[in-house]
Amino acid sequence: MLPWLIVGNPENRRVTGFVEALQAAGRPLRGVVAWRDVLADPGALRRYPDEPLWLRLESAGEDDALTHGLLVRGGGDPATTIAFGQLVAPRAIHEGFLSVLGDVGAVLAERPQWRPLAPLPSIVRAFDKVAFLAHATALGVRTAPVLPDIGSYDALAAAMEAGGVTGRVFVKLRYGSSAVGIAVYQHLPRPRAITTVLQTADGWFNTLRLARLADVGRIRTLIDGLCAEGVHVEREVPKAVLPGDRPAEFDLRVVAIGGEPAFTVVRCNRHPITNLHLGGWRGDLDEVRARCPDDVWAAAMADVRTVARDHGGLHLGCDVLLERGSTGHRVLEANAFGDLLPRLVDAQGRSVYAAEIAAVR
Repeated sequence: MLPWLIVGNPENRRVTGFVEALQAAGRPLRGVVAWRDVLADPGALRRYPDEPLWLRLESAGEDDALTHGLLVRGGGDPATTIAFGQLVAPRAIHEGFLSVLGDVGAVLAERPQWRPLAPLPSIVRAFDKVAFLAHATALGVRTAPVLPDIGSYDALAAAMEAGGVTGRVFVKLRYGSSAVGIAVYQHLPRPRAITTVLQTADGWFNTLRLARLADVGRIRTLIDGLCAEGVHVEREVPKAVLPGDRPAEFDLRVVAIGGEPAFTVVRCNRHPITNLHLGGWRGDLDEVRARCPDDVWAAAMADVRTVARDHGGLHLGCDVLLERGSTGHRVLEANAFGDLLPRLVDAQGRSVYAAEIAAVR
């Protein structure tokens, strides 16, 4: 039984939850190494010998000091201060994380007996929405239509006018996650936007209460600012709706384990951004399955399977949209660390983490 080594933020619930699952399964833990220590000195990993073990890399989010360190590593100004919830230099932070992953890769080259649970290049691609969707499309996966090479508000408006886009588009940070720095924009009949970005005199902040913008100047400032960090723009495909007391649009977070769809959460909201921390709620998966034609569901899960097996890791989170009218599906994004689904169990009563541990041989 091989021991496990985890790289993550030790106080984060992702790490503490996984360690608890290892203990419950009776699996040995060799140690937990903090990302902030790897950032400061890759020698933090080299203290562990070259022996057969499983290496799990966890999310580097939710640590302000680490975020600042990644910003500096990525070429950002060391004098930059980041207040809680503030959106600052996401491209530099991403570049910093890629640099630290490079340090991890160098250690792995020296430790051939370590067994990482996801290939580093696949983690990198999953963080890049443009690269991931282009790759998934090349694999034959049904994805959302995009407006490529958008670098400004004027370019977006021109592309929508030229393409006859009368519906909405999702403007997403190319390297973002958790709906950070997202704007849902409609150009006709008049410009308007819904966004998770709150613009204040002190800077831009992530907001849990979506801001609705109708002023063209504010919308232009928002879109231009996001474009400066790099964006991915999707044309909206109307989501399926669950009726009832609270009719809601929904999409799915599907976690594949060992290349197979294993856990699914229905994410509902009355607006088009369905992330649960933005006022969304979990819907009834049985109801979704009853309403979705079998062939549509099978095709969606087949595409998740294709993406997950190509990723090559133990697990992968995929965001999947079922089209309104039950006519099809779209794979929207992938998240290499997208397995945080608390209070969810499978048919055997296992949590996501317990199922992942059981799948490792």
